[in-house]
Order: sequence, then structure tokens, then C-alpha cells
Amino acid sequence: MYRYQDWAMEQLWPVLEGLTPEELDSPGCSGNGTIRGTLTHLIRVQNGWFTWFDGTKSAADAQSMRRKDADFATMADARGAWREASDRAEACVAKLSDADLAKVWTAERPGGMTLSQPLGELMLHVANHGTHTRAQIAAAVRRLGKEPGVLEYLKFALMNPAA
Repeated sequence: MYRYQDWAMEQLWPVLEGLTPEELDSPGCSGNGTIRGTLTHLIRVQNGWFTWFDGTKSAADAQSMRRKDADFATMADARGAWREASDRAEACVAKLSDADLAKVWTAERPGGMTLSQPLGELMLHVANHGTHTRAQIAAAVRRLGKEPGVLEYLKFALMNPAA
């Protein structure tokens, strides 16, 4: 699923890099209000989760990553941050065993809710969040009259049979 995430982002980057600042910042993206804001959210959330999964940060510190700093100033900045988040995820996934994926992880969520799920389920959530958020971005791009490309998993699977 994370190889698919990376492939899908590679389909999306060309159109994102071709948008004007006004298009990136216009209201109407159902995720975080604008394309830039939603893209920033996508990248920071994935990176945040994986800093917890790989032990770099505590759950609380990882959760705070999605709420700090301004949106990415340029698509080059965003693409570099995506590369970092994607590389972190790939390195983390490569080290995991079936036993690691079955281990239950527990953390306090904002608002006092306790999260307690197997790591594999949490990782599936992060991948699903990426698909959902990327779809919000693609829809906003289409509303601007631009084509974000085909981002479907099936196209990825057909093009990458070993994946």
C-alpha cells in the first residue's frame, strides 16, 4: 500500500507543480480548505504516524506534527517533505515482521480518547487516510479544470505486477 501511495503521488505531482499560488490557496478543497493545506496535512500526518512507528517520536509528539508550522510554501518543499515521509515509511515497513504488525500499540489521543490497535491496523489506517486525502486533492484539482491523472490502485497493480 505504501508503494502505491508513492506511485499515486508521482501521478499527482506534475499537476500540483503546475498550479498557481492562487489555485493552490483557493478555498474549496474538502480536506483542509485549500489544496495546499490538504497536501500539507497529508504529508505531515503520514510523517507523524511513522515517526511514532519507527520510534523517533512518542505518540504525543508525533500527533503534534500535524498541527504545527505553516503550510508548505512551494510544491518543491512539499515534494521534498513527501519524499522524506515516504522514505521513512518504506524503511519502517522493511523492518517489520508479522509479529510486529500484530502487536497492539496504545496512545492517548487528543480529547482524552485512548487508541489501542495492532500496528498493522494503524498502518492500514494511515494508508487509507492517504488515499482519502489524495482523492480530496484530486477532486479540487478537477474543479479547477485540470486533470490529476488516474490514481486508482488497480492501475498501479496492473503496471506493477510484483507489487
